[in-house]
Amino acid sequence: MKNYILILLFIFIGCKNDSSKTKTIEKQITTKNLFKGVHSLDVNIDSSIIKWVGKKIYKSHDGILKFKSGNIHIEDDRIIGGELIVDMNSLVCTDIKKEGPNQGLVNHLKNEDFFDVPKYPLSKIKILSSEKKSNNEYYFNAELTIKGITNIINFNGLINKNTNSYHSNIKLSFDRTLWDIKYGSGKFFEELGDRAILDEIELDINLVAIPNSQE
Repeated sequence: MKNYILILLFIFIGCKNDSSKTKTIEKQITTKNLFKGVHSLDVNIDSSIIKWVGKKIYKSHDGILKFKSGNIHIEDDRIIGGELIVDMNSLVCTDIKKEGPNQGLVNHLKNEDFFDVPKYPLSKIKILSSEKKSNNEYYFNAELTIKGITNIINFNGLINKNTNSYHSNIKLSFDRTLWDIKYGSGKFFEELGDRAILDEIELDINLVAIPNSQE
């Protein structure tokens, strides 16, 4: 009887260990396959953020934008395309601490002098292609659409791959006047002096993408 119980115990332990090994192998396969072949990943809008900076001659303002949605397409370990939709209504300023002046700047940025958010509530970055420069640095070719105007932009981005997600940091700048945002630009208005607003807007994008739930 004791021998029978011992045999059953060994069988139970063996099955449990095999199950554990199977789960480990399945996890390894899933992790490996995430970066092999063609896959679509969704932008995690809660974990992703855009930091913006706009500058005058002697000072600057900064703030945050959020994504409304987005996806990227990867082949092996290279991004081959994707669309990132920016919610322009999410625009906030983070450097002005007083509520009145802060809201005044945000309202101005959202009106027709700048991004005309009531008319154009969404902006878009469409990734066209990427080229690997080093171990985790890529050079991107993309389209940036603001106020219904689309222009080509190029930028570098760092990509780090975890077991089940992509983490990317992208720094880029663009000339706002190419998107018909001319307010305070020295190119179009004379005698502004130190009231001129620089044409370059800087973006620091932290992007987190996870496997598409349909895959």
